[in-house]
Amino acid sequence: EKEFNNSTINVYPNPVYEKINVSYDVKTNANIAVRIINTTGQVVYHEDSRCSSNKCDKTIDVSSLARGIYLLQLISDKEISTQKIIVE
Repeated sequence: EKEFNNSTINVYPNPVYEKINVSYDVKTNANIAVRIINTTGQVVYHEDSRCSSNKCDKTIDVSSLARGIYLLQLISDKEISTQKIIVE
């Protein structure tokens, strides 16, 4: 059974300069890990969180990351959703 509904994952703005907003719908009380991975596979950001409602919102400061393409992953116990982001 899917944890995420991909049509309800929003990552904006993209391209991003300083802060990126991530909002997504999940099942109640889901444990979610948020990761940002660079093109060499290195995890450059990781945060574990628990969503107490169906709608989760995060703001991530990416101003310290080098310009380039990254993968943003939302990871639950059952599923991984990946979105490409561009840091400028």
